[in-house]
Amino acid sequence: MSVDVSPEDYATYVVNEEYPPQNYPFVSQIWGKSVRPEQIRGLQDGGVLCLAKHFPGHGDTAVDSHLGLPRVDKMEEALEQLELIPFRRAIEAGVPAIMMSHVLFPNIEPEQVPCTMSRRMVTGLLKQKLGFRGLILTDCMEMGAIRDYYGTPEGVVASIKAGVDLAEISSAFDLELAAAKAVNEA
Repeated sequence: MSVDVSPEDYATYVVNEEYPPQNYPFVSQIWGKSVRPEQIRGLQDGGVLCLAKHFPGHGDTAVDSHLGLPRVDKMEEALEQLELIPFRRAIEAGVPAIMMSHVLFPNIEPEQVPCTMSRRMVTGLLKQKLGFRGLILTDCMEMGAIRDYYGTPEGVVASIKAGVDLAEISSAFDLELAAAKAVNEA
């Protein structure tokens, strides 16, 4: 697990199931791979919003989703053995929010869309199978995995249809307007 600290001085508690570390070098590893309920409760009690990310896993990739579209060729059964374990623990501990990954899982999602845009992954796996009832959000929809392969506005619409509660667009106001228009027209 790790803590990402933003320039605005707030911390986000994240599940870091990523492996090996060189595949995801910009996440600092500080707590190891086990999610402890007292960590989540302690951070929340201290006023820190806890967020488990990137569901259902991003570490077994060779592509950075900021730049391209990562792909993991695992079946759901394989995810159950590793990637989903820390998310189950975080959900059991009461984590209030989960961020989806911009990763293709073609052996699970036949529509060939990343998890962020996949109803099978957001609603089927996370909400129904794992029983998560909190806030589900996207990573930034301006990242290359979405922008370059699907289009940011189209990706936002697909993510909302998939069951995401909050789609993030971090810096391009024109894309924010285009995405809002696309959602209103959908």
